[in-house]
Amino acid sequence: MRKGIAGISAVKNLTEAGFDVTGFEASDAIGGLWHYTEDARTSCLYNTRALGRRDTFGFSDFPYAGRFLGASNEPLYPTEIQAFLESYAEHFDIVHRFRLNTKVTTLPYGKANDVCFPPLREQRKAAKRPPFEQSRMLHKAFIQIQDEAFDLQPEWGLDNAPAMPHKLPIIGDEFYDLLVSGAVTLVAGVQRVLESHVELTDGNKLKVDVIIFAIGYNKSFSLLGPYDPSRHMPQAWKDARGSMGRPLPRLYQGIFSLDFPDSLAYSENVGPTLSASINADLASMALAQVWLGTSRLPSAGEMTKSADKQNQMAISLAKDGEIFDPAFVDRAEWNIWADRAAGLGIQDRIGNATMPLLRSYFTTKPALQEKDLTDLKGRVFIITGGTGGIGLELAKILYHANASRIYILSRSAQSGDTAIGLIKTSEPPPGMKQRSAKDEDIVRFIALDLGDFSSIKAAAESFLKLETRLDIVWHNAAVMLAPEGSVSKQGHELTFATNVFGPFLFQHFLTPIMLQTSQNSATAKGSVRVCWAASGDGVVPPGEDGILWDDWKLSSPEFGGFKGRTMRYMQSKAGNAILAAEMAKLHPDITSCAFNPGAIKTDIARHAPWFLQAVHNLMSHPVRFGALTELYAGFSDEVTKRNGGFVVPFGQIGTTVAKVEAGIAERNTGKRLWDLCDEYVRDYY
Repeated sequence: MRKGIAGISAVKNLTEAGFDVTGFEASDAIGGLWHYTEDARTSCLYNTRALGRRDTFGFSDFPYAGRFLGASNEPLYPTEIQAFLESYAEHFDIVHRFRLNTKVTTLPYGKANDVCFPPLREQRKAAKRPPFEQSRMLHKAFIQIQDEAFDLQPEWGLDNAPAMPHKLPIIGDEFYDLLVSGAVTLVAGVQRVLESHVELTDGNKLKVDVIIFAIGYNKSFSLLGPYDPSRHMPQAWKDARGSMGRPLPRLYQGIFSLDFPDSLAYSENVGPTLSASINADLASMALAQVWLGTSRLPSAGEMTKSADKQNQMAISLAKDGEIFDPAFVDRAEWNIWADRAAGLGIQDRIGNATMPLLRSYFTTKPALQEKDLTDLKGRVFIITGGTGGIGLELAKILYHANASRIYILSRSAQSGDTAIGLIKTSEPPPGMKQRSAKDEDIVRFIALDLGDFSSIKAAAESFLKLETRLDIVWHNAAVMLAPEGSVSKQGHELTFATNVFGPFLFQHFLTPIMLQTSQNSATAKGSVRVCWAASGDGVVPPGEDGILWDDWKLSSPEFGGFKGRTMRYMQSKAGNAILAAEMAKLHPDITSCAFNPGAIKTDIARHAPWFLQAVHNLMSHPVRFGALTELYAGFSDEVTKRNGGFVVPFGQIGTTVAKVEAGIAERNTGKRLWDLCDEYVRDYY
């Protein structure tokens, strides 16, 4: 088979584990499809630009960055990638283990006696075809349900499909305008690439300057005959429109054969969970340690159950529309498993640095939706940051659920007036009724600047003069990646002051009325809640506990620039999780939790570099999903059972970063942070 990233790393890692390994390569050079050739065999074009970045491509023990000239944001070229892969093989002395110009045509397999890496037939078939015949360009796209507002033209060939958490939108405001103006034209697929033209499958030719191939992968396992892991594909998969005729393998962790798990595996099958190189490296390291006997596989029954669960997830996604890869796995869970199977110890030493982040982007369907809410008549709510983004969306849901009073708080009175108008005129979510036009005074605005401690008491007093109960407060407002040197009104580092000190001080004034509400005979046990907005982006906060106690401002030179801005945000979000846990200890009659709303399309990342904003916007979810996470934090009975716990997208009980959890449980960091907050805000009580 063509030895690209996955194959080469598998040879290296299995060799290091003590196995006698041979790698088969169809081309005459290490690098597989990255090795450009002028003959009829398929390869990348000479001037192809790979989708990736220099500073994230490569392996942990053999990074790409610095080995070739060019800035980190410059494109990757195939000549460089092939040279990198060859130097990787030379560095680890595995060049002699490859048999070049070799095609594997059959793979007889019986008793589990010899370790083997079966090549996939699709690569072998591709070599026999004319160049680029197997490549297809997207000419019929699925779009999310929120895009149905666009007036799609029949000639564009775009079909509507229901939205789902894992599906990225194709149509956006800007792209739609380009289609209407004719600046972007949708054409048939590519038949072949000529010197200055592209010949399409409908016979037309186009003169082009740049080609972007987004062809995806089409794998086949039929080379194994009776042991093909996709031989028992469910009919539900075949019928799902998103399956697109592709095989659905039944494998443990997307790697191990259920027939011969001790000797038959597919190291490059699992759907990417990180970058392709890191993913392949991690998969083959885990594979090597399992076959070496250092790590153990579960029982056959447990492996079958796990494989079936993955298949059901793929089927569920395929029913809703297109699925990127049938081997799609729960990325967060897979990375934890692979880390432990490979014996790396990342999870045990510093906590899994990918779990919360991946949970933000790739997660399950909402557990609690608008239609699941009971009537909220008689209940009073506060949402900080309620004039925009997730807070505004949450307020709309509460409004249509018949809440008696909703207070939205932010700095700008103008934004408050606008938000109230948007809430009152909003359409009710599916399954909810339109609120009566007579309900005029349901939503109220109070000015609150969490970065100015002197304004917080006044905001709280404004509320307390109007109400005799408070059921739930969502500390939703936050600042992210504030510009370097930003400080609060009192001169404190802005991020920590706004995200930690400010909510702590505001809650100080609200706790008495919430305790009073919880004692009311008409109040359901566990229904009075404080919900603190943490984050899945806070995956690597500083210090042993997630807070650098001796320098919480992160003022040392090592925290300069973008790194410092990021770490300050991460630290503040760890602080919110710690405060949630401590409040549950101090006031058990009030349910307290922290939540990661998920990767949501809001303007909170407006201070991030443009390229990070672009990636975030591409992969993130509609704002409604963030509101549903906060809805779960506020109303799910499961949260009551885990007072002080952590909610993950889009409504599940989960955990935050391991070292933050450990600090709360073992080092009493809750009291330490509570005392720190009290020290800095007590003059404003």
